[in-house]
Amino acid sequence: MALLYHGHMPAYDNWELDLQLRRAESLLGAERVQGVASPEKNARVDAPHIEVKAPHRRRRRSRGVVRAVEEFQSQGVLPVLTWIALLLGTMTVVCGGSLVFWSWLADRPELWRVGQPIALGGVCALVAALALYVDRAWQDERPAESGSRSGRRAAARNLAS
Repeated sequence: MALLYHGHMPAYDNWELDLQLRRAESLLGAERVQGVASPEKNARVDAPHIEVKAPHRRRRRSRGVVRAVEEFQSQGVLPVLTWIALLLGTMTVVCGGSLVFWSWLADRPELWRVGQPIALGGVCALVAALALYVDRAWQDERPAESGSRSGRRAAARNLAS
């Protein structure tokens, strides 16, 4: 094998590979097996399919899943924005707060300059999440009006029941 690899892989022709294979076989005492054609066929031909079945139908989803999806879609994008603002705000407050704490603990003012804006941005995101949450709660508790979102949600719930 030392002949094959000297820092790069040399290009070999088929005859060189055959020569090395014969040399290895003679050293091992193995006999070369010639390819013998098999008497049996390698391919088969099946009969055509006569009966064609009906196409597959989709399984019907349960009513509970459909109602849950419709209710989620009727709520709009506001709950998703609320959760995203809450999660991002919490993460950035923790990140900025730990940098500020590390700055105070290790007496490293460069961390204070980085951590303070991150923490303040996180607090702003948390305030936005709180405003979205309060707005959502206020919309849900308002009496149903003809054109309001909560009125439409209540009508959708009555139709689903």
